[in-house]
Amino acid sequence: MMPTYRSEAEAEVRVAVVDRLRQIRPDARIMHEVNASSFGNRIDVLAVAPAEIIAVEIKSAKDKLDRLPDQLAAMRGCAHTVIAALHEKF
Repeated sequence: MMPTYRSEAEAEVRVAVVDRLRQIRPDARIMHEVNASSFGNRIDVLAVAPAEIIAVEIKSAKDKLDRLPDQLAAMRGCAHTVIAALHEKF
């Protein structure tokens, strides 16, 4: 169940992201809304496995993409793999 502060639009993408991460990295710990002080944003979903850290930025149908390049660049500094999970609208 998604906390009330998240929109249904975001939850739709988030559920798909978590399902896929559990398929490809079943041994990973999956965390939501992780503060990343190095760039002043939160990482939407973080999967931490013994050999790899995967950071995911979620963009729902209600989002804009103007900040995405900077968000991805910042996440590259703290994760082995960075993924932008975009709603099919994009």
